Amino acid sequence: MNISDTLIEFRKTQDITLLGYTNLNISNEDLNVIAIEILSWLKLEYKRTLWVKEGRHISLKPLRLLSTYSWCKSLTELMSSPNIFSQVFEITDRNLAFKSGIEEKYMMAARRIAFEKYNPSKIV
Repeated sequence: MNISDTLIEFRKTQDITLLGYTNLNISNEDLNVIAIEILSWLKLEYKRTLWVKEGRHISLKPLRLLSTYSWCKSLTELMSSPNIFSQVFEITDRNLAFKSGIEEKYMMAARRIAFEKYNPSKIV
């Protein structure tokens, strides 16, 4: 299962076992924010790939993590143990990006799935 599918399924079911982590004291709220932020970033990355194909001068960018947000601290903590996040992503200089060994095909699929399937309803 692709990371995007897993995060979307987690958002629907709230089943933390999908994320493959245990023994950490991370709130459910932070886990949800992490899932939302990563899916939103992947969705934007897919849009950027489309813009590049159109000839726009845009490049892909990592997800910037700021230590002032609790979800960023929680994600950094998650990355220090084996789980779905640490299998796919790495943090370098406070930026989250795909690990260098991840195939381009997988990254594109993750972006496309987030773009097509992650459509949260707007709060009015």
